[in-house]
Amino acid sequence: ALYEPGGKITPWPTPEGVEITDVALDGDRAAWVATNKGLFHVDAKGAKRNARPLPSDVLTAVAVDKRGWLWLGSTNGAFRIEPSGKLSYYAG
Repeated sequence: ALYEPGGKITPWPTPEGVEITDVALDGDRAAWVATNKGLFHVDAKGAKRNARPLPSDVLTAVAVDKRGWLWLGSTNGAFRIEPSGKLSYYAG
């Protein structure tokens, strides 16, 4: 389950073999969940795995900045995804 300020709980049964490494909330109060099996998006409608191919699926960190850019750390470097969908990769 994911917990939000104010006590709201969004249940999310973690898929088998998935280990959560980090969680960040965006401006819409949806959660971006970094895992050892890729990126997941969790909101009031449910959870779904990000379908976009990423430079690495073994994620170690996730953050959302005030522009809405999604920053991800992985075992192979860092990358960012802009709201437009543009991906920038910084090899590690």
